[in-house]
Amino acid sequence: MAATTKCPSPASTRPSLPVVEFPGVGLDAAQARRIAGIAKRMLADEPTLASTRMFGDKVSAGVDDAPALLFEDHAEITLYAQPGADLGLQYRALMLAGDEDMVLIGGPRSEDFETYCRHTLGLGSVTVLGVPPASAIGHATLPERCAATPSALEPIVETARKHRRLNLIPYIGTRQAWRFAGLIAESGPEPGSRSPHRRRISPSGSTTSSGSPGA
Repeated sequence: MAATTKCPSPASTRPSLPVVEFPGVGLDAAQARRIAGIAKRMLADEPTLASTRMFGDKVSAGVDDAPALLFEDHAEITLYAQPGADLGLQYRALMLAGDEDMVLIGGPRSEDFETYCRHTLGLGSVTVLGVPPASAIGHATLPERCAATPSALEPIVETARKHRRLNLIPYIGTRQAWRFAGLIAESGPEPGSRSPHRRRISPSGSTTSSGSPGA
């Protein structure tokens, strides 16, 4: 899939994850200076506020045009009282994926829907990876279940090694999502490579994981 806009925002370099300004909101110079001042004071009071060091030195914030792993994990949202009831919502991530991206699904996959998205809607060549439901392997969150499922984890690590970076784009940037980025980063690249994987957070507020040479 190559979803684009007539005037794509420079805030996102991924064609499948456009940043669309709606409605248009602008800040004048005085407002921008005020906000920058607030941010500076907040970081001065709490220097670790924007830090990713607790997740490893190969993890950082941002997004680029590397392949991505997208997933919706609602395990830590208390409104989702019935495990597995959000399967339909998990597939929303497929609409943001493009060629060479991966989408992680917890629970039974709908291969008919995946085929419809790929061929009828023309959403591109996306790899869908399924992991067992929480009740099957005893892990609540989707990242934890993926880490315990070699058939899902190995293609993710292999993609990170191949491209020497990987974006992680979860529905919400929970602690487990960040830890999962660290796990992937530490699983590669191959010995001798100088290019780490770095986790990044996209401009839209979804979280991502990437690292390009020199990042």
